[in-house]
Amino acid sequence: MIDILPPKQKHIIPFSLVKQGSIISRADVVWTGLTHCGDRLTVCGVSNVVTIPKWQRQGYGTQLIQRITAYILN
Repeated sequence: MIDILPPKQKHIIPFSLVKQGSIISRADVVWTGLTHCGDRLTVCGVSNVVTIPKWQRQGYGTQLIQRITAYILN
C-alpha cells in the first residue's frame, strides 16, 4: 500500500494569458520549500495547463509556459 500525503501548505501561483478580454490559456505554478543537506531550497512545478480549444495550436500555451519559466528562473 502506498500512502499519499498532501503538503502541509499549498503554494499556488496562477498565471493566465488574456486575449480580447478573455482568458484563453492558464496554468499554475506550485511550489514548496524544503531543506536538503542543510540548504533551504524552493522547488517549483507547473500544473493544470489548459488552453481553450478555439485558441489551441497557435502557440499560446507555449508562450504561457515560456513566461512561467522566466518567472521561475528570476
